[in-house]
Amino acid sequence: MGMQKKVLVTGGLGFLGRAVARLFSARGHTVLGLGHGQCTASAARSLGYTAWFEGELSSACLAALPRAFDVVVHCAANSSVAYSLDHPLEAFRSTVQGTAELLDHLRQTSPGALLLFPSSAAVYGAADDRAR
Repeated sequence: MGMQKKVLVTGGLGFLGRAVARLFSARGHTVLGLGHGQCTASAARSLGYTAWFEGELSSACLAALPRAFDVVVHCAANSSVAYSLDHPLEAFRSTVQGTAELLDHLRQTSPGALLLFPSSAAVYGAADDRAR
């Protein structure tokens, strides 16, 4: 990625989102963040964001963003297995439906964008020590 890129980080205030924003910003890219929680302009800059957009990962929020991203790092999701068991429909909406809406948005506005989708151990839960 030699040239300056326009990067979108979803779930931008989470652990992974903040780390990704700092990395891309340090490499000279324009980094926009989307996620839950308000963030002042100065706080956003200190995290590596050129601009911060507070909102859900939905078609309406995505439509309000500037167009044509080069890279999208999709860190937005429900990462709690316990929460997903207690609130399966809400977890589905925030994770699966949100991802589908992001993919559709990219199909329409940034079909050449590189999509990075990190994960964590939360997807499979605690491993049984005997399995090692």
